[in-house]
Amino acid sequence: MKSHGEKLSSVYAFVFLLVLADLIVGCKLFERQINEPPLVHINLPTSYSEFDFGAPIPFEGLGMDEEDGYLTRELLIWMSDIDGEIGRGESFSRDDLSAGNHIITLSATDSHGSSAAASLEIKVKAKTTAKINAPYKVTEKAMELDQVELILNTSRNFNGKNLSALDLSGKDLSNSDFRGSNMHRANLANADLTNADLTDADISQAVFTNAKLINVNFAGIVLKDINFSGADLRNNDLSNFDLSNSRWRRVNLEKVNLSYSDLSNMDLRNANLAGANLIYSNLTGADLTNVNLKKAKLRSAKLSNASLRNANLSGADLLDANVRGIDFQGADLRNVDLNNADLNNVNLTGVNLTMTVLYSADFSDANLYKSNLQAVNLRDVFFRNANLSRVNFKNADMQGTDLDGANLHLADFTGANIEGMVNIEFSKNTDTVKGLSMHARTK
Repeated sequence: MKSHGEKLSSVYAFVFLLVLADLIVGCKLFERQINEPPLVHINLPTSYSEFDFGAPIPFEGLGMDEEDGYLTRELLIWMSDIDGEIGRGESFSRDDLSAGNHIITLSATDSHGSSAAASLEIKVKAKTTAKINAPYKVTEKAMELDQVELILNTSRNFNGKNLSALDLSGKDLSNSDFRGSNMHRANLANADLTNADLTDADISQAVFTNAKLINVNFAGIVLKDINFSGADLRNNDLSNFDLSNSRWRRVNLEKVNLSYSDLSNMDLRNANLAGANLIYSNLTGADLTNVNLKKAKLRSAKLSNASLRNANLSGADLLDANVRGIDFQGADLRNVDLNNADLNNVNLTGVNLTMTVLYSADFSDANLYKSNLQAVNLRDVFFRNANLSRVNFKNADMQGTDLDGANLHLADFTGANIEGMVNIEFSKNTDTVKGLSMHARTK
């Protein structure tokens, strides 16, 4: 028979085991309680973007969890407050969303059940009623100017009217209906066409220099080769238009939707594209000299071999854009994210890059003569065969930077973190650089 002391010891041992088990369960519960929810971000579509009814809408997003890493497939659920669940996974496209203003929500759930969400608003425009075998009847004889004045003072309805070759320069044509009208070779310079409806009008060879064309309906119109120099086209939807080779100098395109449009080889010098939506647009070979692209959306745009000399790109979204061969000389690239960007053969002569995100970018064969990279994070950046003559690298973080074949003539590395910098021994003119020890130049 156990003594009283032995019994107490057994009781204490049992109680200890109970407490230990309780602590283990408590720790597991505590681990669950402190499980951080995933981070969620929507890349596409962008906030407040607009789409025609039936047009394909790209959806792209990601969920990142501290324990699980990138979340995929069934763990990412896309919802519309109008259409309900619209898809799952990291990316897909839909062309059947209902018309209206949608709140799009991407929800991500990790393996422990913690979830988070991101939301934004887009607009799907109402479906337009198709015209079936009902072409506009255009009068054969061109109108007289006194007839134009009469309509402007009454109905402002020029539906199907013949306005060809008329001099309408400087006139107030706002809120007028020009559907199906013939405006061939009309002079509309300095005219005000705010809120006008130009659906299916013939504006071939018409002149719109310095005209006011805010919130105009251009449906069914060919805009290519039209002279809009100096015109104000703010707040228009010009998505999916072919504007290639057009000359639109000094045009005000602030906040215009040009997504998916072909703008290749356009002359857009001195134009204002601040806040414009240019996602997936084709700007290959375009002349964007002195253009204002502040906070423009250029995600996935094609910009190869374009000229962006002296352009203002501060705060612009260039994620996944093709920027190879661009001339950026004199451009403002403050607060632009170019990490992992392919910047092969670009011209950045004299550009201040101190507020640009550049880590892991590829500057192979690029010209950065006299550019300022002071205190910039240049980790894992490629400068192979680049011209880095007189570049300011003071206090830059250059861990893993590749300088194979680069021209370092009079480059300044004072205070730079060069630990792990590679292939400097294969670069050129190292004997002229500042701020590097002899050992670093030859290692």
